[in-house]
Amino acid sequence: MMKTLKRRRPFFMVAAVLGGALILAGCSPVGEQPSVSTASQACSTPGITAGEVRLGFLMSESGAGASMAQPFRAGIDARLGVANAAGGVHGRKVTYVWRDDESASAVNLASARQLLATDDVFGMIEASAEAFGSSALLHSFGIPVVGIALDPSWASNDNMFTFTNMMANNSSISTWGDFVAAQGGRRALIFKPIFSAASDILAMKMSDSLQAAGVAVVGNNEISPMTLVPAVIGEQIRATAADTLIFATDAENSYRIVAAARAAGAAIRVALVPPDGYDPRALHEWGSAIAGTYSYLPITPFEVSTPVYRGFFNAMAAYSAQLQPPNQTYAAEGWIAADMFLRGLAMAGGCPTRAEFISSLRSVQAYDAEGLLPASLNISTSVGEIIRCLHFVQVTPDGTHFTQVTPTPLCGRRLATNN
Repeated sequence: MMKTLKRRRPFFMVAAVLGGALILAGCSPVGEQPSVSTASQACSTPGITAGEVRLGFLMSESGAGASMAQPFRAGIDARLGVANAAGGVHGRKVTYVWRDDESASAVNLASARQLLATDDVFGMIEASAEAFGSSALLHSFGIPVVGIALDPSWASNDNMFTFTNMMANNSSISTWGDFVAAQGGRRALIFKPIFSAASDILAMKMSDSLQAAGVAVVGNNEISPMTLVPAVIGEQIRATAADTLIFATDAENSYRIVAAARAAGAAIRVALVPPDGYDPRALHEWGSAIAGTYSYLPITPFEVSTPVYRGFFNAMAAYSAQLQPPNQTYAAEGWIAADMFLRGLAMAGGCPTRAEFISSLRSVQAYDAEGLLPASLNISTSVGEIIRCLHFVQVTPDGTHFTQVTPTPLCGRRLATNN
């Protein structure tokens, strides 16, 4: 078993998708808005008043998942800032109350109960790898939840909406394997953190994908929270004659292992790290040591100039200027989570109920986040369905920036599995 440092980030970003900007980008609004007088009608739904929609925000501000909290919240603030500046949704300002689940499932459950009973929120946005702690409770009460899928609960609850699902039951995608094979990868080592059920699922799906493309998997290695000895792990990788490193763990440890393998002289042709590796701060930290490394993304890369990206950056400067640099994947996740919630609120009408929100948003058959999703998302059929289209970026030879590998996303086929 190979060892490395303690995890500092969630095992993958999975996903970093942007929603459509509004006024700052000149893009379409979230929906047809009635007059303010319509919004002033009496509504009995929790979290809905004449002038406000109050949401709950469950995040891991402390613990193992803490690195995502600040940028994710900044993305939410930017998206809601744009919406509220344009009059809100149906004349109501959209606000939120947040709770820290401390990266613990029991605290996630307790925090969800507080948000419902004490703060009287309408629905939830979540950025936590511990969402399964409260998923049964929120499903039983029909509470709408929008966020990033970092555990299997997102694949089995129809009240939970995500744009990053890789936790689907009994299926994988050929996308990872197709990409690795196209880059010349033939023998792969997979790395995952120890004691992480979600990472186990992702590693298995990536293994299925690689083998379907004819790439041999020569090791599936757990990463323990023990100190990494670069010379040791590098020699272990070199001894396997692997030419491909695949990571179902956080980007920090992924890059550390890549650097160790290269220092040991391992002939690595393909190193594929999770979406949170697509971060300018990683370039500053690692530089040329991670040159040539690939990341897979469920978004159109930041390097592509589009009106929505311009709107995103303008909104970040206006409402979340404290986050620098703004082109961080978790900020994009917060933006799209807020955007999806706004879409559901707009569709649910002037006096929305939770059930109307869920049925309305679930009826959407084509959602592409103003063109920033690699492929249009059919929300009506997305429960338990793994996304299959990904973009790929690569660190340049000098380690100073990312480049887009291909101008279009790679959309693989779905694979049946036994897991």
